[in-house]
Amino acid sequence: MELYHDTLEKLHTLKAVNLPRLLGKKARMAGWLITGKVVSTKHGNPMEFLTFEDETGIVETTFFPQAYRCFCHMIDRNRPYLLTGKVEADWGAITLTVDRVEKIQ
Repeated sequence: MELYHDTLEKLHTLKAVNLPRLLGKKARMAGWLITGKVVSTKHGNPMEFLTFEDETGIVETTFFPQAYRCFCHMIDRNRPYLLTGKVEADWGAITLTVDRVEKIQ
């Protein structure tokens, strides 16, 4: 992430460690994909849980069906991504419900 420091500073991204302060609000962070799991909703639509990390921690993200259709085909492990979404708490863990993904240039 250090290679992208100047870009991320201009984009006003948050570090994973700071996400709990924005519980219930929209936030933007940058991270590298670690792992993911595709599941189906009760209506049979695919969605995905992806784990990203930056230099301060790990963030579990949720891509509900619409975000899954729009963005999951473009995500791979070869680059970091800019993730925007709502910060939520799920069983004591801070998560990001993603509604936008961008490649970091």
